[in-house]
Formats: sequence, structure tokens, C-alpha cells
Amino acid sequence: MSGLERRLARIEAALSPQAAVLAWMLAAHAHGSLQGYVDTLREAPDDAFPLIHLPDQVEKAIRAAMRGQSRDVVWQAVRLGVRDTAFLYHLVSNLNWRLVEHKRANWLQVALATTMLRAAAETDSEREFTLGWAQAEAAAHTAFVQQGTVAAIAQRYFGGTSPLFPDVAEDVALLVTETERVIGIYHDLFTSPEPPPTRRTRKRRGEPPVLPPPLDLAQLRAEAAPAIEAEVSLQIDMAKAEALTLIGERDQSFPLVARHVWPSEA
Repeated sequence: MSGLERRLARIEAALSPQAAVLAWMLAAHAHGSLQGYVDTLREAPDDAFPLIHLPDQVEKAIRAAMRGQSRDVVWQAVRLGVRDTAFLYHLVSNLNWRLVEHKRANWLQVALATTMLRAAAETDSEREFTLGWAQAEAAAHTAFVQQGTVAAIAQRYFGGTSPLFPDVAEDVALLVTETERVIGIYHDLFTSPEPPPTRRTRKRRGEPPVLPPPLDLAQLRAEAAPAIEAEVSLQIDMAKAEALTLIGERDQSFPLVARHVWPSEA
């Protein structure tokens, strides 16, 4: 038995909703990428799909553990177990797909910030530098919110285990690293004691540009906290709504969605 199989066996022995989803995550992530895992489901039987076999596993475990108790009590436990399992599965699935869907826009934002800052460096334009710095700040905010949302959900629901597939996790980490690198490069350039030639010329003319202060990454991380909590809340509510719909409690799911669509009415 491989190390992976032994870990799966230990988790499945205590098949709570969290344990079931963690076991599925462990096996699914072993494929290396979200697309790699999705490819394994092509032509697969229905019971291979996680939203079918995970609730079924948990239901069987609950019924076995509660054998001999009243039918109503067992059924209520099964409903709650299936609901919680579906919630955790949707939380993982939704978060991964949301990050994949935003990947192109995120990297275009970093590329735009880089291009604008490069133009500012070449022209020594106060206006262009201000616009580029604002774009870099927005890119950093996006990256930090993504990173913080994943960390918060991992800690709150999965004992610190990342819910991301390896390729998605790598992209989130790379986005943060690249955004910080770009900000660092232009921070050093525009705060250098030896200014670029164009700025030296303007200094001789008595026209030095007035540049905005450099970005403080620690401050940007701190300022991202409210947006992280809002994104975590959105992810949780969407997953809860889908789980409630699965067990036929659509009326309870609607307010969870509505407060993000019409926040003033929440």
C-alpha cells in the first residue's frame, strides 16, 4: 500500500463530511492539475463524480454508525451530513474554478501595470507614474485578496490543507510573487539616489517631477483584509446555497445569494 493509499484509508476510517472531502481532495490533487482531474471523469460512470459518491459515502457511514436508532433521527443526521458534505465540496470546486476564470484578467492587470510603469520610467512623466502606480496597487490588491481568501478557507474548513489543485495554487503564488517583483523594481528605480537621464535633465532645468510615495506592501496586505473577508463570505454563502438546494431547501438558499446581489436589502 502506497503512502497516499494509507493516508486515504486513515481519513476514510472516520468518514465525517470534512474527512470525506479531504480524502477526495487528496486523491484529486494527486492528478497534478484541475484539468488533469476533470479529464479522468470523462466517460466515467456516474458514481465517480464527487457530488454523487461523496454524499453517498457519508450517508453510508452515518447509517452504519447510527444502526438501531429511530428512522427519523437517522434520516435527520443523514440530511445534515449530506448537506455539509455538499457544502465543503462546492466550497472547494467553486474556489478553484473562480480563480481559473479570473487568471487571464489578473495577469493582464499585472502586464498593464508593468507597461505603464515602464512608460513612466522612459518619459519621467509624473502623470504616467501616478497612473502606473495606481494600476500596480490594484494588481497587488487582487493578488493579496486571492491569497488571503485561499488561506482563510483552508484554515477555517480544512485544517490548513489548501483546497486548491496544484496548478491553481502555483498560479496564485506566482501572481503574488510577480506583482511584488514589479512593484519592487519600480520602487527601487524611482527612489534611486541617481535618477534616470531624463530626470537629471529636468533637475538641471529646475523641473523635477513630483512623484507619489512608493507602495508599502505590508500596508497593502493589511488594507486587503476587509476584501478578503468579503470574498470568503461570498464563497461560503454560494457553497451553502448550493448545498441547501441539493437537499431541497431552496427557500433557505435564496437569502444567502440575495445578500450578495442586493447587499442593501440584506
